[in-house]
Order: sequence, then structure tokens, then C-alpha cells
Amino acid sequence: MALFEKLSGAFQKVFRDLRGLGKLSEKNVQDALREVRLALLDADVNFTVVKEFIARVREKGDGRGGGGERLAWSAVCEACPR
Repeated sequence: MALFEKLSGAFQKVFRDLRGLGKLSEKNVQDALREVRLALLDADVNFTVVKEFIARVREKGDGRGGGGERLAWSAVCEACPR
């Protein structure tokens, strides 16, 4: 259970940091996605899966505005598909 809590905490931190930002710079996006990538790899998620996940989140979040909340929502939607 500690692994899940660590992963959950890492995602919450990233989302909390993004939530306070209005418009995201490319640096903000890179930093947030880096934190997500590191958290997933630390949780022993396969590298290829992590790489594809990050690419899909970046693709969904690019060019749609909405700031940090949009990027965070893209990550959640990608992580929990219907």
C-alpha cells in the first residue's frame, strides 16, 4: 500500500502545483510531466507504457488552453479511461 500512497502523493503534488497556475509555459508543462514520469517509473511502471502515457497527456493538453487544470484533467482522463 505504501507504493500506491507514494504514487498518489506524487500526482497530488503535481496537480496542486499546476492548479495555481493560470497560463502554462512550456517549462511548466515539462516540469509537471517530468514529475509524473518519475513517479510512474519509481512505481515500476514499464518504461514504454510511461512514455506512451506522457505523450498522450501532452497531446491532449496541447493547444487547448485552460492552464494547469486542463493539463491535470488530461492526465486524469488518460489514466482512467472509460
